[in-house]
Amino acid sequence: MLEFYTNLLNFARQHNFSAEKTSTLFSLMKHTHHEMVDAHLTAERSYDLFKSLLLAHSVQRPPYSVGIFTLNEIKLITVYARDNYFRHFKLFRYGFTMKHEKTITLRNSHIEQPPVSFAPLSAAIPYELEPEPEPTAEREQEDEPSEGPGIEPVRLDVNLPPDVLEAVQAQLTSQMEALRVSLEGQYAMRTRQLEEKLAMLQ
Repeated sequence: MLEFYTNLLNFARQHNFSAEKTSTLFSLMKHTHHEMVDAHLTAERSYDLFKSLLLAHSVQRPPYSVGIFTLNEIKLITVYARDNYFRHFKLFRYGFTMKHEKTITLRNSHIEQPPVSFAPLSAAIPYELEPEPEPTAEREQEDEPSEGPGIEPVRLDVNLPPDVLEAVQAQLTSQMEALRVSLEGQYAMRTRQLEEKLAMLQ
């Protein structure tokens, strides 16, 4: 970059630029280069910036622009910038914009991480099952299924003749027996349906 600026000053001296024109040309090219570096401008955008700056210093229209360069000088500067800077734009951009700074932020993760590998079975700790206690007499009695309560005979505390009383008791006993048979049948059918559903699920 030092060589470019040196050649730029020699260009201004060869064309008899005044101190104001030389300083303006130097600042113009320096600003174009720094904008390219800071904003990572492309060649097209950088060249548009250069032309706008050159135009702003070629027309006398205060306070928007100042007429420092003539039309002939504008042509000379444009050709020089094109041949000595923009023709090597990729080289300048590679040399001055390839430095990237990265910020790394570390955060503690509270998620439990799985182990990298599992221990072999040979390193396992032996575990012995405790023997089950022997069943006692009381426990055996508890485990035995209890028989359902039988149907007690119906007793009527009514002063009826013996033959009538026997007939009523026989009728009630037969009805209770029929009810018991019906309930047992319903229970068996319900159990069979549940077993069929379980068999289908398996």
